[in-house]
Amino acid sequence: MKTTANNILIHRFVDNAELHHSRPAIDLNGQLFTYRELLEQSAKIANAILDCNPESQAPVGILASKSYTAYSGILGALMASKAYMPLNPRFPVHRNAWQLEKSGCNTIIAGREGLEHLKALIKTSRQMLFIILPDVSPEEQLQFEQDKHTVFFAGDLNNTSLPLIKSQPEQMAYLLFTSGTTGQPKGVPVNNENITSYLDYILKRFDLNEKDRFSQTFDLTFDLSMHDLFVSWLSGGCLCIPSADATFAMSKYIRDQRLTVWFSVPSVAVMMSKMHLLRAGNFENLKYSFFCGEPLLEKTASAWQKAAPDSAVINLYGPTETTIAISAYEWKQDIKENKVKNGIVSIGKIFETQDYCIADDQDRVLGTEKKGFLHLSGSQVISGYFRDEENTKKYFKSLKKNNNNWWYNTGDLVTGDNEHDLFFLGRQDNEVKISGYRVNLLEIDEIIRKATRSEVVATVDCEHDGGETKTLVSFIEKTEDVLSEEKIMEFCRKHLPWYMLPGKIIIMESLPLNENGKIDRKRLSEML
Repeated sequence: MKTTANNILIHRFVDNAELHHSRPAIDLNGQLFTYRELLEQSAKIANAILDCNPESQAPVGILASKSYTAYSGILGALMASKAYMPLNPRFPVHRNAWQLEKSGCNTIIAGREGLEHLKALIKTSRQMLFIILPDVSPEEQLQFEQDKHTVFFAGDLNNTSLPLIKSQPEQMAYLLFTSGTTGQPKGVPVNNENITSYLDYILKRFDLNEKDRFSQTFDLTFDLSMHDLFVSWLSGGCLCIPSADATFAMSKYIRDQRLTVWFSVPSVAVMMSKMHLLRAGNFENLKYSFFCGEPLLEKTASAWQKAAPDSAVINLYGPTETTIAISAYEWKQDIKENKVKNGIVSIGKIFETQDYCIADDQDRVLGTEKKGFLHLSGSQVISGYFRDEENTKKYFKSLKKNNNNWWYNTGDLVTGDNEHDLFFLGRQDNEVKISGYRVNLLEIDEIIRKATRSEVVATVDCEHDGGETKTLVSFIEKTEDVLSEEKIMEFCRKHLPWYMLPGKIIIMESLPLNENGKIDRKRLSEML
């Protein structure tokens, strides 16, 4: 494929930065950074990376979180024609150490917020590291083995010239490691063509421009953060970073920052609703509200629409392996016109630029209105897992459709309608067998939501008697008017067959969330 600026991510940023050089690119809790400043700082970091190890093909680690160093570090890595790999300072040290070893990364850009974690991480390294500290001076006592490693401090970064960018479309742009439910995390290498294909679609479909102000709610280890950064910057808009991630502060953040584009997991909206922050007309400046990462409930979409009456509410869907999102459904103002199943808003149509099919567990392609596993193909789909042939063979296959294209099995159960809108029915592991019957746990969740009026519900299966029998346990987040366990069970008996009835109901003050803000079902199972 011919290499052009259009399918190289960093070229796209540089072009827009030069076009909008005097406009704000980042609003970091009231501190503004222009596109020119961001471009120059990124170039300084890029030249330092190239001074460290110009021939290395390994990704550059970013040990920072929602800081100027984090954003300029990501751009600096890309500008040095390398991929970036986020290392979350809030993750266990051994997890980040495992990522370093697995990826071969030997260059780390660390922000001040990651220094304590860096000291612990360095002790685990068996190789010499190149460490770039853009916001730290050499006078500060870092107290780690500097003699073993090469360290660049803020004063060492002074070359603002734009390096020659050698990136190719098929070259990795970023490497993320999914948390997974069992075993070690899977590495997801997203290349330049994958990410620019996604950005092209989003920027063409939605009316975004340099006057827009975009939210940034996701951790950098969550691929949805890439949407925040590059949809904002390729529109010439301003990326707005809150001073705190607390849900109670988000409503004020949206209003005070005069945001026009919002993006979060639905759980954030659920919590805001629970805290009575979704008052009618509260977010009158929003023109787009994107949700992704977990099922969007009908009740949540309706509540958000009332709070943001002039905003389009967009439900996005897509596994990390298919680059951020690959389908979209726009919630209708008239609730009666919306497509909903089991209380969950449709995930909509697969992007026209990509392809999909529904197949059974024997990889036989089914009709679009059948129930089966969603398979995806196209320019957004990665070519396989990072140095993981076993999982690549397991999830990426050729199906007898469209000339045996490369298909990724999402493991998501879906069904479609005659207009090709899809409905999420749950994960493969959301279906369990109880007394020989197949049970979809999300169907139970929906009945309990209706009974309790709580939007935060999760049902898991619990094995006992050495795994010979299973019991369903439903966890419910407490609300002001939550029913008793007896009343909930009485409602369930009226609406569910006997084999789908929870054996136990547990009401909690709050349900645990994972690092991406989703209900942590694995942790709930472990609690049992």
